[in-house]
Amino acid sequence: AARLFMLGVRRFLRTRWHLLQLLLLGFMFSDVLMAASPALWQRTHFTRPMRAVFVVCSHRKLRDTSAAVLLMMPRMLDLLLLFGGLLLFFSWIACLLFQWIATSSPSASSASVLGFETLTASFYSLSMLLTSTNFPDVALPAYKGNRASMLFFICFQARAHVT
Repeated sequence: AARLFMLGVRRFLRTRWHLLQLLLLGFMFSDVLMAASPALWQRTHFTRPMRAVFVVCSHRKLRDTSAAVLLMMPRMLDLLLLFGGLLLFFSWIACLLFQWIATSSPSASSASVLGFETLTASFYSLSMLLTSTNFPDVALPAYKGNRASMLFFICFQARAHVT
């Protein structure tokens, strides 16, 4: 509202960022009206994800930075695909390897304890292994089943961090 008053209506409406801000404010206002309605108050608010876009539209430096990141994404697409393929390959190997350890080893009771019972669970466990400090949570159940399984985790960590 302050920018609209300071710039004037014509100059304010010439900028596409200001038009996007007005559109987002309209969406947010309609969301508030719908939330105040007794019939629609339990539904999910559709403008919550738009708050970040509103903040980006409001600050010039943030707009420039986010535009640079978006322009950089096509260049990084091959790297992201390579990383996803590597994670998928190691997930497949882990799913096959640790299901065998879980069925043959008396100390590892089941594959579900290991987190490698399906390809999806393997993918999640290995991505969690890369992005957080949960290495003991992921690797120790397999290590208890067979100590040689630590070679898989070392190879995975080394290959994933080199990529």
